[in-house]
Amino acid sequence: MSKTCSHCRVKVLDHTEYCPLCGGVLKKDTTIDKRRPMGYPDVYGFTKKRNLALRIILAICVVTGFLLLATNYMTGGEWWSLIPCISIAYGYVVFSLYFNPTNGYMKRIIWTFILTLGMMIALDVCTGFYRWSVNYCLPAALLLYNIAGIVLMIVNHRRWESYMIFLLTAILVGFIPLCLIHFHVVTEPVLCQSAFVSSVCIFLGTLIIGGGRARTELGRRFHV
Repeated sequence: MSKTCSHCRVKVLDHTEYCPLCGGVLKKDTTIDKRRPMGYPDVYGFTKKRNLALRIILAICVVTGFLLLATNYMTGGEWWSLIPCISIAYGYVVFSLYFNPTNGYMKRIIWTFILTLGMMIALDVCTGFYRWSVNYCLPAALLLYNIAGIVLMIVNHRRWESYMIFLLTAILVGFIPLCLIHFHVVTEPVLCQSAFVSSVCIFLGTLIIGGGRARTELGRRFHV
């Protein structure tokens, strides 16, 4: 049964005793209205259903991963089960990231970029670490990240300065392959160096062309 706030004049469907708008005590609505009530949405109920769906999917992923590992252990040989287990874990984390409506699209893009790189490196390690993940996937992902930043600025040109932190993140991530080159983990340094240089050039170009709006946005982000 819905409840009504005598001050706000809204119907509340949540299981609560107080109005979410004004904090006043709610009264039980005894009127019969066949129309759909235009009241406060049942956000709590939707959240419970969403969390239940995520737990069911997580249970399926965990059980599937356990069966793969158990089968691999009983049959012996190489640990081939690690590859599908890593893929399942990656799929679940990315799905939960996009399934949560509170995550903004910038957060989704950044975390998808990080998780994809982590999965590629993990798969490379599991298959013998031939370094294809750091030689090719890492710089390619960094270049795609820069392209995504440019596309987002063009699409949302009225708020293009809000993507300055997006481009700055690409520079920070670009230091990772430089460190890997220094420790001789990366054997093909040209692509990694090119990706880092492109990140710096795009950021500096945007900062110079953007002028005051770009500097103001960076100052606001870093509280300068």
